[in-house]
Amino acid sequence: DRGRLLHQFHCHYKAVLDMVGLKDQGDYTLATCSQDGTIRLWDTHNMKEGPVLRNKEKNEGLALLAYSKLHGFLGTTDTTNYVWIWDLASKHIVAKLKVGESHTRTVGIDMGHGDEIICASNYGDFKVFSAKNFACIQKF
Repeated sequence: DRGRLLHQFHCHYKAVLDMVGLKDQGDYTLATCSQDGTIRLWDTHNMKEGPVLRNKEKNEGLALLAYSKLHGFLGTTDTTNYVWIWDLASKHIVAKLKVGESHTRTVGIDMGHGDEIICASNYGDFKVFSAKNFACIQKF
């Protein structure tokens, strides 16, 4: 059955800009973020739509996602100078990380390095935050 559409989800009302696979997160195997300002969790094994995560502080489109299997965190940005960290167990924001000054944009989030969250700005600045207490531990 190569090339046959198995299921199609219709839930974001604007373009999906990023997606990330979730491992060991119960029923949810995929997360997507959209220009509609939401993150949606999906159960792709059973073809079910999961919870919708909304940032009440921002209602702008979301552009990037990163996942930490170790901590069960999902990181996202709307390309401003902030990154929001979500705890997938509670479905709540646990941290707001400032990556750069107001004129910069976040262009990268990497959460695959154990207890570190690495963020990059469009000016070539990098910040490393602790995934335990969200303190900035290094800038370069």
